Amino acid sequence: MKQNKKLNEIFEVAKGKKVKIIENKTKNSIPYLLIDTLRGEEPKFFTEDKKYTLAEKKDILMVFDGANSGLVGTGLTGAVGSTIARLRLKKDMNTRYITYFLSFNFSNLNQDIKGSAIPHIKPKKLLELNIRYPSLDEQSLIVSAIETQFTRLDASVKALKSVQQKLEIYRKAVLKKAFESMKLTKLEKIADMQSGVAFKKSEYSKEGIRLFQIANVTFGKTIWNEIEHLPEDYIKKYPQLVLKEEDVLMALNRPLLNHKLKVAMLKEEDVPSILYQRVGRFIFLRDENKKFFLYYLSSPYFLEQLERTLQGVNIPFINKSKIMKFEYPDCDMNSQQKIVMEVESKFSVIDKVAEAVDKGLAKAERLRKSILKSAFEGKLVKMEEGVKNDN
Repeated sequence: MKQNKKLNEIFEVAKGKKVKIIENKTKNSIPYLLIDTLRGEEPKFFTEDKKYTLAEKKDILMVFDGANSGLVGTGLTGAVGSTIARLRLKKDMNTRYITYFLSFNFSNLNQDIKGSAIPHIKPKKLLELNIRYPSLDEQSLIVSAIETQFTRLDASVKALKSVQQKLEIYRKAVLKKAFESMKLTKLEKIADMQSGVAFKKSEYSKEGIRLFQIANVTFGKTIWNEIEHLPEDYIKKYPQLVLKEEDVLMALNRPLLNHKLKVAMLKEEDVPSILYQRVGRFIFLRDENKKFFLYYLSSPYFLEQLERTLQGVNIPFINKSKIMKFEYPDCDMNSQQKIVMEVESKFSVIDKVAEAVDKGLAKAERLRKSILKSAFEGKLVKMEEGVKNDN
């Protein structure tokens, strides 16, 4: 029978340390290893401090603190960052074998993180994990089999992501075509904008009415992963800020990401809620097809105006007075409805293809986990007759 070992028999854990960092490499400095370094980026910071946790190429590094807890990296040399732990092997093992095992348990480790504000890996749970411990020859064969399967899988994933990119390009082309050669006016003639209040955290409550913040608006939809509440009586205290179904909201801080706009129209499940600072609500001055409005805001014509007008470097922002001067199509409701129908007809085809691509990517991820599961259950490879003994 194949022998299993707990990870505390395989490696020892040393946590990274906070050190004084510098941005430029010097004769006496070494790289300071952070999460981006584990992802393959070149080190951005260095340290000349002497009291640090040293990582060598043979060590395995794992993020222990924060949203990326469980992320694994190898083949790095330098001072280990304070949110990262060094896993140093006690036994002669194939490093990639143990790394694939840790990656396989990534979601498991993240499901049982301690701490509410900042997640943390539980070292005890990690070290108590059991790993199948075959001979080095079998470890090498298992790694080879995993990587052969992953190479094929990666090719499929690459093709699917290429389709995703082409679909996004097509969406932009549809919106560009929809609004080209139109008579234009200023947005201020169509709508006004209202922004919310910067409520203090001391005003927050555990229950009550939801506060609609920048984190709650994304690309074409709302998201409630992060929720803050105000007392229920704030509905009467701030009636002008109470949001309604079909309100159109836009993020005013960091409104763009990868040339996509954070704007959404509220649904029934999004209300009631109260408008927070740096989120803008459009208040229409005439009858307007709100889908037409949303499609235009997502078009290259609006986005180009926005990108030219953004202020700030670290936190780009836009203000109401500048948005109101943007150009906007000046057409009647019938024309707006016709354009909406044309856009949605093309988008429905795109959406069906996008749904199939998403299913393909999800299936690929399930297959990746299945490959690793089979590998660590000893089912992925059949050993040659001579490879029978474990350490």
